[in-house]
Amino acid sequence: GKPVRRSIQNSRGAEVGYGKGKIVGWLPAGESGFINKRTKRAAALWHVRYEEVCEKHRRYSPLAMGEEDFEEDEVKDAVASFRKEKDPPAWYVTTKENETAYTIAKLLRVDIDALMTANTKGLPEMRKSSKLRADTWLVAPPVLPTYARTTSLKKAEESEESEEEEESEEEEDEDEVDDGIVMDSTT
Repeated sequence: GKPVRRSIQNSRGAEVGYGKGKIVGWLPAGESGFINKRTKRAAALWHVRYEEVCEKHRRYSPLAMGEEDFEEDEVKDAVASFRKEKDPPAWYVTTKENETAYTIAKLLRVDIDALMTANTKGLPEMRKSSKLRADTWLVAPPVLPTYARTTSLKKAEESEESEEEEESEEEEDEDEVDDGIVMDSTT
């Protein structure tokens, strides 16, 4: 899935934030059931899942934008926007007492060590399990780029498959040895 960036705009059309995600699915025009209002014709749809949401320099859970279907022109704009926009640093503000770096990293889907490093200067005594007060401001590191996340997941899956294949081969070798032994149940 290609990475995309969707602008969040206020009522006057000024950008106040963004959502970043990746394309996770596609339906051809004949299957989408969607009719383009401008052309009055069936249109293909690309399904996007958001991974990073930021509004007014504050980071929110990706669930704030969730998922969305794009038409072809929207996809082209979103892919181009992802490539060209350099977003400013974002902040996460704790909303309740006792949030920890662990829970925040999980919520924002960021690497815990990246979150800790980004906040070393402003919160030098913070630990991964430190309980933070409500309204604590943290620098929110960027979500891992879609390509890097996908690549690292593929490597992990390949590694697991490789280990499973080795275990399977070892079991087959053991079976071959067992097949050569005749057990006499009468003794």
